Amino acid sequence: MKRIIVTVGPALLGDGLTIKHIHSEFNIYRLNGAHHTVAELNGVIAALRRHVPDAALMLDLPGNKVRCRLDRSIE
Repeated sequence: MKRIIVTVGPALLGDGLTIKHIHSEFNIYRLNGAHHTVAELNGVIAALRRHVPDAALMLDLPGNKVRCRLDRSIE
């Protein structure tokens, strides 16, 4: 069985109509943890569950962020 991973963003949950139109029992809804706080993710999950109570969810955890500081400019 093939599954479709659907990334959940503001446009998808905006009015609830979009998600009802694209929902399938084969969908997996992907939440991007890099762009939200835990509280925001809880809100997104609650909104998704209101529209699709039995939705399969996948949380994409944020990885390490590489940060560096340059002592001189690069030309």
